[in-house]
Amino acid sequence: MRDNTLKSDDFFNVQKYPQITFKSRSLRRNSRTVQLLGDLTLNGVTRSVTLDLDGPSPPQTISGKTISGFSATGLIRRSDFSFGASKFNAVVGDDVKLTIDVEIDKQ
Repeated sequence: MRDNTLKSDDFFNVQKYPQITFKSRSLRRNSRTVQLLGDLTLNGVTRSVTLDLDGPSPPQTISGKTISGFSATGLIRRSDFSFGASKFNAVVGDDVKLTIDVEIDKQ
């Protein structure tokens, strides 16, 4: 039941918006972290977001492929993306932690 609720038009509306996309625009370094700036599209709404990067991990060779990875995390507001029906505000917060995990391989 939970999955069906999340897939419904009350939340992800997967029938109308089958994908969530992030398009990076730039990297910014400060004294503590590297930040990735880009555009997140969720529920048909695009907003600029800033994510903190962790990684990349040291390259490893597995089954002949050289791979590495990183994570990007940040906070978004549901209300900024018209995401999650207001009837859930009493039980679901407006701030949502977003995590994007990426694995890359050298070809």
